[in-house]
Amino acid sequence: MIAHPALSCSPEDLLRLPELTLTVQCVFTVPFIFFFHEERQVAFMVDFHTNSEGHDYAMNISKTGPIVFDHVQSNYGHGYSTSTGKFIVPYPGLYWFRVHFMSTYNGEGTIGIFSNAITGHGFGCYAYAEDLNVDSNDQASCDLVMHFRTGDEVYVKYHFGEPYIWTGWSNFLGALITPD
Repeated sequence: MIAHPALSCSPEDLLRLPELTLTVQCVFTVPFIFFFHEERQVAFMVDFHTNSEGHDYAMNISKTGPIVFDHVQSNYGHGYSTSTGKFIVPYPGLYWFRVHFMSTYNGEGTIGIFSNAITGHGFGCYAYAEDLNVDSNDQASCDLVMHFRTGDEVYVKYHFGEPYIWTGWSNFLGALITPD
C-alpha cells in the first residue's frame, strides 16, 4: 500500500491507525488517495468451441503454426490470444503450463508446449497419445514449469502423427506461480 506523496503524515502513521477507526490522527493537505497494489494475477484456460449441434468433434489442427484454442474459459491478465493461439508473458516470473488432448479413434499423435524462450528446438514438453485399439481414444498431457521474461511467447504446436484432436477433451492452461 502506497500513500499519495502530498500527505502531511507518513504512510507508516496511517498503518498505525486501528481498523475501522473514524478519527483521523493526521492532517491531509490534499484529498487522500491510496493506491492498492493487487497481486499480479495471471492465469488462463482455453479449449475449443463445439460444433453447431453442441457436440465435440475431431478437429484438424495446423501442422505448422500454433494450435489456436478459440474458446476462453478464463484469461486473467489477458495473456492468451484467440487470434494467434499464443500466450504472451505479461510479467516476468515462474510459470506453469499444461496441455491436454485426446487423440482420434484408432490414431496417434503428439503435440507439445513450445516457446521462443526455450533454446534449441523451442519445445518444453510433448504429450503423446496412441490408440491403436478399435473404436477408442487415448489422452495425454504434459506440463512445463519454467521462468519466463515479459514478452516471451508460449503456445501449443503439433509435432507428429495424425493432425486431429477431439475438441471437448483438449485444452491449454497456465498460470503465474511466482512473480519476480
